[in-house]
Amino acid sequence: MYFLRLLVAAAFITTVIAKETETEWTCGEDGFWYEGSTKTTYACDEDDAKDDYSGDKDDSSSSSDGKDSACIDTSDPNMPATFPQTCVSTSIGDRCWYTYTPPQVVSGSTYPLVVDLHGGGGCASDSAAWSGWQKLSEGNDEDDTFIVIWPQGSGGGNWGVGGSEWSVINAETSSTGKDTFDAPDLEFLAEIVASTDAPVDLERIYFTGFSMGCMMSLRFLLERSDLIAGAHCHGGYLVSPESGTSITPSNLPVGVYMTGGDADDWFAMSEDQFDVWTNFNNDGCVESTTSVTLSGSELTDATLKTCGNVDRMVVAGMTHVLDERMASLAWEALKGLSRTGVADALPEAGEVVVPCVVGEEGGCGEGEVCVGAQGDEGEEGGEGGGKRRRRRRLFGNFDKDTTTAPEPTPIIGKCVHTLEL
Repeated sequence: MYFLRLLVAAAFITTVIAKETETEWTCGEDGFWYEGSTKTTYACDEDDAKDDYSGDKDDSSSSSDGKDSACIDTSDPNMPATFPQTCVSTSIGDRCWYTYTPPQVVSGSTYPLVVDLHGGGGCASDSAAWSGWQKLSEGNDEDDTFIVIWPQGSGGGNWGVGGSEWSVINAETSSTGKDTFDAPDLEFLAEIVASTDAPVDLERIYFTGFSMGCMMSLRFLLERSDLIAGAHCHGGYLVSPESGTSITPSNLPVGVYMTGGDADDWFAMSEDQFDVWTNFNNDGCVESTTSVTLSGSELTDATLKTCGNVDRMVVAGMTHVLDERMASLAWEALKGLSRTGVADALPEAGEVVVPCVVGEEGGCGEGEVCVGAQGDEGEEGGEGGGKRRRRRRLFGNFDKDTTTAPEPTPIIGKCVHTLEL
């Protein structure tokens, strides 16, 4: 058994704390948003608008001048209606994801699948809009395209990045007095692969994610390499107990493509993990380091370290931000990798449920009504009801207006046949 020895930085705790109270958001001198006194993973600047890599200010409608509707576990109003939603029943309630099938897809053929996980506190629509994977899928030729799925996190847009080791990690951090977030996301993400009706080539499934989504992608790769061939992690690292993981690696070779900036503290925590993954593969690879010039007018200097199917790219000057250029680089590195035996390793498909908005017509089929689940997020609607989470805008920044009254929250339910009532 090979033990992964990784240190859990105390700062990580701030990314996984489930907060339900409204506190003031401020942009710190270190360039990160703070929720009260707690540092988050989201970058900011004094103008509350982050420069993108082309040097243009973010003046989109999702910036501080505009207000987006909040997403919840089973609803994301900002996701395009052309990306169908699928939900399944889980042990913690209904969980959902959105699927993009590019126009190049031909009936009767199967295609690779990329599962793209949003950052902590974010929404599936954030990744769909800014990660670059949908644009890449749409722009590639038919023989090089892929299907994209964006799952929605739970408990305010979080991921259970500790996986089956979370109790150990929790015990190690209990002295801080903080309640850390946990969710059965290993099971949920496996159910997505088992339940999707998209024409997926099961031998070519890859995960990707930003920040906390990056952490979850690597956790899934560690524990379920029998289901996926590789993962891309941008702006994050693999979280593991200080005492060393109790996971027994499956010794299945994996592809790992890590990207981030040299000004990103969260990505810096992955520096020692390059050797962890190469040792995990144990393929006798020879390490090499090269200089890379990226496309664009700014932030174009990068260094790429490679050993076999493990890569780590460091972009000079980049902070904790999304960068759609990373999608094409990761795709080129991972797309040739495959995993056999996935069909035999998949869990049973989950019970698919149809979400709906209580009181709205046309959301359910004939003989069905929309019924809200007791205690479901968004069950309490109306002025002042429910919860309005601050939305992450381009590059992970937040709207820091703390005076806006909560928007009415839709009452989300699921379609139930009248005979079942």
